[in-house]
Amino acid sequence: MVKKQIDIWNNQNNYIEIERNKKIDLDDYERFKNVILNETFTLGFSTVINHIENFVKIKYTKETKSFYNNGNLDSDELIYFLLFDYDKTKINSSYYTYEHYIQLIDEISMLNIKQI
Repeated sequence: MVKKQIDIWNNQNNYIEIERNKKIDLDDYERFKNVILNETFTLGFSTVINHIENFVKIKYTKETKSFYNNGNLDSDELIYFLLFDYDKTKINSSYYTYEHYIQLIDEISMLNIKQI
């Protein structure tokens, strides 16, 4: 299921390839990556239920992050987790550009790693 969702996302987002060469601030990216992988964070996003927009917040700890299995990083689950609506998702009250997400997805995909 996860692999299929990643493949669908890749097919739908091939146009982003042009923007993947865009430079992002490395310090900012490393901060983003560290929050996702190592810190407790709150994910906030909007959802529409019965034509009413609601803002949802979910707190993630290392124990509750779906992309960790027995303390080991599952790269497919992490990529699946990162497939957000980037413009509308807050992490610890901050918005990150889609380049941050794409950079991390690319890094994980290229390395196909178990631990970062």
